[in-house]
Amino acid sequence: LGDRIKSELEGKPVVLVGDFNAEPTSYEMLKLIHDGHFLDAMAISENDPATWDPERNVNTRYSRNTIDAAGVNLTPFELLGAWYDAKPRRIDYILLNSIFHESDIRQANTFLTEQRDGLFASDHYAVFADVKEPSSSKGDSQVFENGVPRVESEIEHLPILSYDTDVGF
Repeated sequence: LGDRIKSELEGKPVVLVGDFNAEPTSYEMLKLIHDGHFLDAMAISENDPATWDPERNVNTRYSRNTIDAAGVNLTPFELLGAWYDAKPRRIDYILLNSIFHESDIRQANTFLTEQRDGLFASDHYAVFADVKEPSSSKGDSQVFENGVPRVESEIEHLPILSYDTDVGF
């Protein structure tokens, strides 16, 4: 994925968001971030909260059951997965390619982390980032209107690549 994005969208701003079901220190995420030259907005923020939180979010209970939907006991391998899903961790990402700089990320955090009317919005907490338009994408020429500089964007704000269908944008 990183290689394809890099080769097909070289020089263009890319925002890749999604539930990758992998922790920031996992081989897969380290490789995607390193090889694709991505910034991890949540890691750059001052806090790096869990987006999968079975200790608080009751919507995760199905992933932690020891039986499947048909009432059949899980296999030992499936039990390992259920055990792992009992651990809070961050598995949702907002990745920005090398057109962006750390200074372009104003903030990043989770939201929808509390129940509303007894329900959580998802089994994951939502992530957001406030990101400035990357300075490297702006034209060098300065345009003025009534003596005030006007910023002219050369960015096409879509497409935004989303890896998982349960990610809202």
